[in-house]
Amino acid sequence: MTDPMAGEKLQFGSSKKLGFEIQHLENQQYVRVDIWLGGQLITCDDNTAYLGTFKVDLRHDLKRISDFSQFTHLFDDKTPKEVHQFIYSTRDEHSVNHNIFDDSVYPAHQFMGWDAITDNVTAFLVDWDSCLNVTWSFWRADHHEPENINVINAISLSKHEVFNVIEDVLNYLDSFSY
Repeated sequence: MTDPMAGEKLQFGSSKKLGFEIQHLENQQYVRVDIWLGGQLITCDDNTAYLGTFKVDLRHDLKRISDFSQFTHLFDDKTPKEVHQFIYSTRDEHSVNHNIFDDSVYPAHQFMGWDAITDNVTAFLVDWDSCLNVTWSFWRADHHEPENINVINAISLSKHEVFNVIEDVLNYLDSFSY
């Protein structure tokens, strides 16, 4: 049976801030997902997501958006780049920050851990100055823009904006009656 929605593309959010473009595929268990942060295409290596896993991952991040206050004291007087480096260092066994708070800082702030479509980027969400600051960096040696490897990017978004974009994507994906 042919999927009548195959090939249809819908956009959510903004590619200049946080944006998604979802396209149905003939295989109804998968969707093509292009994701942007701050004008950069995040899903540049792989943009085919298994629908079930993708929805679970989005829901996980959506639940966490409501409260990131547990570790905000660790980020006082740090720039977004320094916050990104600090969180990343909690997983580096050679860092003085390794495994602090029983390795709960990194998973508490990890963002876009959405399976293969985002495994080329490390991204974190931090509740800061009444906004959500998203930091990200591409890490693969074969990244299509070598000058952007390990460059830490940051954008400040309202909680409302991030929550609404992800919720709209989820509502759309949940509307499938497969």
